[in-house]
Amino acid sequence: MNNNSMIPSRNLFMERADRIIIQHLHDNLFSIDKLCQTLAVSRMTLHRKIKTHSGKNTSEYIRSFRMNRAQQLLKGTDLSIKEVSFWVGFSDQGYFSKMFFKEFGVQPRKYR
Repeated sequence: MNNNSMIPSRNLFMERADRIIIQHLHDNLFSIDKLCQTLAVSRMTLHRKIKTHSGKNTSEYIRSFRMNRAQQLLKGTDLSIKEVSFWVGFSDQGYFSKMFFKEFGVQPRKYR
């Protein structure tokens, strides 16, 4: 099997991982272990595939999903920052703001 024949299976894996992350985006208790369990892979396999695909570790990858959705909600809705933070799985608004700033270089209140 050459490398080209392996690429579609990696893409399918990542698409499935992405769908699962999106389904659990609001769940602040969603964890890497839960993602591994749902995908039926080891933590090491998950990390390797995500790192290869995105250049990020698994935690960063999931957080990026949360931050991108938060960005959409801040621009496209009238939800408060606190509501947005809960919608994307953060129970602590201060931590959400810190992670949003880390991801985008701007505070959520100034993003709108």
